Amino acid sequence: MNLASEKPAICFSMINCAATELPQLHLLSDAGAGVGLMDMTPALDAEIIASGYHLTEIPGITAQPFLSSGAVSPAVLVHGLLKAFQQRGHLVQMKVYSFALDHLPQIADYQLDGYQHWFCQSENIEDFVQTLLLKELRQEADQQSISIVGECGVGGTTFSTLWLNLLFNQQFPPVGSTAKAEKLQRKLALINQLQQQFVTENSSLTSTDQLLSSSNYHDHFQRVVLAMAKNLADFPLSFEPLKHKAILAGGLMYLAPILAALKLNEISKEALVDQLEQWTTRWIYQGVDSHLSIEKDIQPSLAVKTHQTNFSLSRHQSIRLYEQGQVVEGCGLGGCLVLAEQLGMTEAEIIQVLDNTVDQWQKQFC
Repeated sequence: MNLASEKPAICFSMINCAATELPQLHLLSDAGAGVGLMDMTPALDAEIIASGYHLTEIPGITAQPFLSSGAVSPAVLVHGLLKAFQQRGHLVQMKVYSFALDHLPQIADYQLDGYQHWFCQSENIEDFVQTLLLKELRQEADQQSISIVGECGVGGTTFSTLWLNLLFNQQFPPVGSTAKAEKLQRKLALINQLQQQFVTENSSLTSTDQLLSSSNYHDHFQRVVLAMAKNLADFPLSFEPLKHKAILAGGLMYLAPILAALKLNEISKEALVDQLEQWTTRWIYQGVDSHLSIEKDIQPSLAVKTHQTNFSLSRHQSIRLYEQGQVVEGCGLGGCLVLAEQLGMTEAEIIQVLDNTVDQWQKQFC
């Protein structure tokens, strides 16, 4: 498909999940507002992506333009890229699927061409994915839209790393929303503790059900992704092979449950190879490339595309920090960057969009 000339509609979805049930999550991740407030992040990000600002007020905290690392939130950059797609003639719609969240997005005036939101309780996740989320993706396939599915779930990379450790019998480095050494050390210690606990309770990993049997080993996001993958194996998005794929715009949080289902023979690679692709930032695999080969371990079943644009060319330090590992992914940023490049936007054009977006974002705090 020649994306640059056909001007298909873009359906940007967000899978928002409750913060991982881990002790002292605020000491492991930079993605949330702090102790007791980590569950608010998905709602805040959805508001920013849809509207360019957020309405939800964080109790006891004055809103700041940047994360604690000094980097701008990926939600801000995603908003700018979606607006750029609009300006290039694409209809851009946003869909938010909230799973077991106490705080839901407050949208007063979205700046995209459409906005929809659904909520699901934790006990209904598998049915919800089958009857609604995948139904929406199939409608997008019928309409030949571009389907990008981003994610936001604070702390999810902890479980992703645990799953990869168990699958490959290796010690993957802890990755996620922080580059702070003390937080990474805490995360590594927790992953090692959970891994030892799992091995003590289970002689070996033979089924994803073992990991889903206890909240010690998974969060809602793994359940959502597994339900998507297993249902797509039986009921494809499109009955015309290679005609339509859903783009998983995220990193290890998507990859770990899909690889688990594949390696444990719960789905076949033939069932997914024509259904899904992963579009993410190039920083995601830089941290795990000594443990995981895209060509050998992933590409046979799931095509992977990463962006090329160099954030060091930005005039904003809050963007340049991405190249230093302060932020590696989030809110579908990698997928939107790859799409921008696929649509023919040059590196200079993309950087200009990001810079202008941060200019507008900062004005709210003056």
